[in-house]
Amino acid sequence: MTPPPAKRVRLGAHSPADPAVVRASRGGFVACDATDATAIANDPARNRGPPTFIDKRELLRRIPYSYVSIWTRMKAGQFPLPRRMFGKNVWAESEVDAWLSALPRREYPEPRE
Repeated sequence: MTPPPAKRVRLGAHSPADPAVVRASRGGFVACDATDATAIANDPARNRGPPTFIDKRELLRRIPYSYVSIWTRMKAGQFPLPRRMFGKNVWAESEVDAWLSALPRREYPEPRE
């Protein structure tokens, strides 16, 4: 089986539906085959958009703890620290989601027969 042909893409001319990711080159063109384009398009570091931040109200809506409990966990290093933006504390949404995902799952005993 022959590999798919390489794509030539003009810088700035690719569409979001195109899996080819354009890298800077002197001539303004880049050639990549379909496997390279798929690997680059699936790279999570490249697919990140701008960081999203949540304020205290949204944090308390997502986390089932009081703010005092969250503050205590932040001081103990068990919860992501906020950033100061426009005079308010905000948390990176990705860090809060990662913290939630890292919580242990509850295990239930096997049902009796």
